[in-house]
This record gives sequence, structure tokens and C-alpha cells, in this order.
Amino acid sequence: MRVIYKYPLEVAKRNKIEMPEDWIPRLFEGQDGVPTLWAEVDLSYKKKEFNFLISKTGKDVTMGSLSGAVDFVGSCIIGKNVLFLYRDLG
Repeated sequence: MRVIYKYPLEVAKRNKIEMPEDWIPRLFEGQDGVPTLWAEVDLSYKKKEFNFLISKTGKDVTMGSLSGAVDFVGSCIIGKNVLFLYRDLG
């Protein structure tokens, strides 16, 4: 069964999220001041831990990455900050 789940994130450099392997990002948006990833997942798939990085404008997007390789997921505005979410490919 495919469903949309939300995953609140901390405004920190690195976030670890356990979710089904087949996740598809649908939205990255602030909800009540909290950066939140909405993803389409299949609950029958095995769960895996994924690392995400949050970067602000003008900051190195790979800083904190395990491998230096990242994949852009989305962006959102929280207050006066524009946040960019990347999946760490390391």
C-alpha cells in the first residue's frame, strides 16, 4: 500500500530518517516552523536509514556529507531563512 508520510526534520546539518527504501519525495515545506519532508512510501518495503543535509543560502551544500555527493530533494522557507534539503549519497 502506497501512502504519504511526513518526516519532520531538525534545522541541523545532518538528519537521519528511517523510511521504506522506495520512498519518493513529494514536498519539502515548513509546517509550524519545522522543516518537513513529505514522501510517498510503500509500507511493504524494507525500511532503511537515509541521511539528509539541510543547507542555507550561501553555505557549502556538501559540508557534513559522508561522501561529498548529494542529491537535491527540495527547498522551503522558514521565517527569513531559505532551506535546501539534500539526500547524502554517501
